Amino acid sequence: MDKSIMTDYYPAVIRWYQAVPVLHGSRIGGVHADDIYTTPTWKDLYVMQ
Repeated sequence: MDKSIMTDYYPAVIRWYQAVPVLHGSRIGGVHADDIYTTPTWKDLYVMQ
């Protein structure tokens, strides 16, 4: 029964969810996600006019 549950219903255990709030759009550039702090790298962000 344990094997059936673990393979058929729940084959993986999620231990970490890394979500990064990233800006996007046709006039926004230089947006990159920082791997350590999971935030956008604000120093490279720019907006085109």
